[in-house]
Amino acid sequence: MNWKRHRIGLIACIMLASFTCYGQLSIRPFGTSNSDEGNSQARSLATRDTINLPFWDDFSFTTITPDTSLWESNTGVFVNGTLGKQAPTINVASFDGVDLSGNPHNPDGVTSITTDVLVSQPIDLEAVASDKQDSVYLSFYWQMEGFGEVPEQKDSLKLDFLNNIGEWNNEFFLLGEAENQSDAFTKHEIKIDREEYFHSGFQFKFTAVGNSTGPFDAWHIDYVYLNQDRAIENESLVDRAVADPPTSIFSQYTNIPYDILFEFPDTIYQDISFEFLTLENKVHPVEFEYTLTNYDYPNTDSAAINATLLYINDVDDNFSIPRFGRNTNSIPALNSSYFTGFDSLFIEAELIFSSTSDGYFVKSVDGVGSEEERTKTFYIDEDYNYRLNDTVRTYFEIHETLAYDDGQAEYAAGLNKTDAQIAVYFNIPSEDTLTHIDIYFPQINPSSAGKRIFLYVLSDLSGEPRSVRRVEEFIIPGDAQLNEYDRFEFEFPVIVSGEFYIALQQFTNDYIGIGLDNNNLLGLQKIWVNTEDSWSPNLKVEGIIMMRPVFADSDFVVADAAIDEPSQINIYPNPVNQTLHIEGNIESFEVFDPSGRMIYSGQSNSLSTASFLDGIYLLKVRARESTQVHKIIVRH
Repeated sequence: MNWKRHRIGLIACIMLASFTCYGQLSIRPFGTSNSDEGNSQARSLATRDTINLPFWDDFSFTTITPDTSLWESNTGVFVNGTLGKQAPTINVASFDGVDLSGNPHNPDGVTSITTDVLVSQPIDLEAVASDKQDSVYLSFYWQMEGFGEVPEQKDSLKLDFLNNIGEWNNEFFLLGEAENQSDAFTKHEIKIDREEYFHSGFQFKFTAVGNSTGPFDAWHIDYVYLNQDRAIENESLVDRAVADPPTSIFSQYTNIPYDILFEFPDTIYQDISFEFLTLENKVHPVEFEYTLTNYDYPNTDSAAINATLLYINDVDDNFSIPRFGRNTNSIPALNSSYFTGFDSLFIEAELIFSSTSDGYFVKSVDGVGSEEERTKTFYIDEDYNYRLNDTVRTYFEIHETLAYDDGQAEYAAGLNKTDAQIAVYFNIPSEDTLTHIDIYFPQINPSSAGKRIFLYVLSDLSGEPRSVRRVEEFIIPGDAQLNEYDRFEFEFPVIVSGEFYIALQQFTNDYIGIGLDNNNLLGLQKIWVNTEDSWSPNLKVEGIIMMRPVFADSDFVVADAAIDEPSQINIYPNPVNQTLHIEGNIESFEVFDPSGRMIYSGQSNSLSTASFLDGIYLLKVRARESTQVHKIIVRH
């Protein structure tokens, strides 16, 4: 995907005062101000003033923010699984110019200053025996740009160590030069060989310097490892891991309503692919388990679907990982027969790299000779070892929601123009009753809280009145937690089948951001925008926005039939000078100005516009328990 192109488009639109970019669909990163978010899976370490060796974090067991039991402070480093290219293991820690809430560190235009900083907890190196101090190394992997915005030559990433008198010494420094760009992560090792570092409060600190005005100048780190008894040259770690999580079982959708699941052909399923890697200097055969479990089945704690899959492959099958390498693996596509006998499914998909035999961290090495001839003593801690990155769990549901996104937003996407609309295309094989729309509005600046929107269900994008199946006015609550959807319920549900669109219309020039899932590259096929009174395909953002139709109550299928066909409403003249005529059997109407404020309402078949200022207005007409919205132009 061309993230560089996305980020360049964003540069023009990052400041809301830049009126020249009105109407462009642009993306912005965001985060969370909750530093504890995502740490529920972190392993448990005793609370103490300092931590002991080993220090190891490959960021695979936390999300959004680094584990606070290992990291003392963080000004905006974002743990994610999408911004790094060919990362050593799942998730990387990304540095750029925004804080944990997605706001610029300095929105006033200062560049090439300190942006994100990540500082370790104090580490007791005084406890390292004198005969072991010669074997203490800190290593990590780094990447410039990845899928983010490329740093400029004057930008940098550095690593400092804290000595025994409280001074920070620089031990690693990289400039944003072209020679440092790579599609792979680079490993760097530093020997801890200065006496001033062997004290009880040793710390290390990663610092990025770059553009502080937005999500620019991206650096990524992974697999940070500090320990004794290390032999860095051609170092072989007893760590085999999942490097890339399994893809969805579906070729496009991630969630499908159970009522229509079996109406889809089995072509909706796809092969499930993922990657393993080894940091050991030997070829490793691959054996893994992939299990689907209905983890919320009624009257049981967990009911396994008959989709427990175990694959065992030998080196002879060419299904192995090369030395210090990685390998892409796959499982043949499933089919609908796996999911019969339920009324809904809340699925946990668990992938276990079961043939790793991963060990613990080496505490000491005795003897001489080859690796096989040496005797090793391991740091024993059941909650803290190389096995943590051997298991990955993902979740999806077959219940009432139709979704392309995976429920995890990497960015926000939206428009910044009054009256602009954004729509997502869907296609279902049989009738179902749409009752709600779920949308994720992440916490960004300016806030979307209290903003007025219209939500539509459209049969097509022709702009004709009869294409509007439902429309209703809502207010964005603006208090959603990370990756939490706001649910908007229609007063009257609507029966849909085949092709349809859900659309959002805004009434402000402020940027209203919707969560953007960049793991699903359907945006160029499914997203449409309307900024100049006509619909156009999105040609910019490849990810999919997090807007989902919800089919929550099938009881409406019969009850809604009588109101499914809206009354024919005609309005004329348009443009209008003095009097607008509304032809049809209407119950009431409301008029909204360009800011979304209701300025007039009535129940007659005519509207006097003599006192209106010239411009564009929205006329919302209710007829036979359906609602239609017409755009009118007042011109005196």
